[in-house]
Amino acid sequence: MVSLQQLESALDYRLSLMSGLPDVAYANPPDEELYNPVIGTPFIVPTTLNNDGELLTIDGLTDRVGGIYNIVLNYPGGQGNYPINVMADMLKQHFAAERYLSGGLRILNISKSPNIKQGAWNSCAVRVFFEAVA
Repeated sequence: MVSLQQLESALDYRLSLMSGLPDVAYANPPDEELYNPVIGTPFIVPTTLNNDGELLTIDGLTDRVGGIYNIVLNYPGGQGNYPINVMADMLKQHFAAERYLSGGLRILNISKSPNIKQGAWNSCAVRVFFEAVA
């Protein structure tokens, strides 16, 4: 059985291979690695949202788990939508380029949310839908 931590690690690793990423604010880091956003500096926040697993065999040795690797992009509001849309497209292409990752992880679909203005930031999310059979 594959754990959420293993899935998240595989997805985080795939993200780390992408060049040109802005700062990354990982969810739940150790206190010494907490990210403090700086106004005017783009950053992204990846999180893994999992759904309930599905038992595939009677013996309980094989199941399927899936979820969404949600990457929230935050760009300074004064830059307009162009930079955030370029980064969102780069992320989509990066994850689409290799659909099968370690640990039986498979990328099913990739989508982008609409851009939203939130205070000093423009934000959107790239959602990577995945499943793993283990």
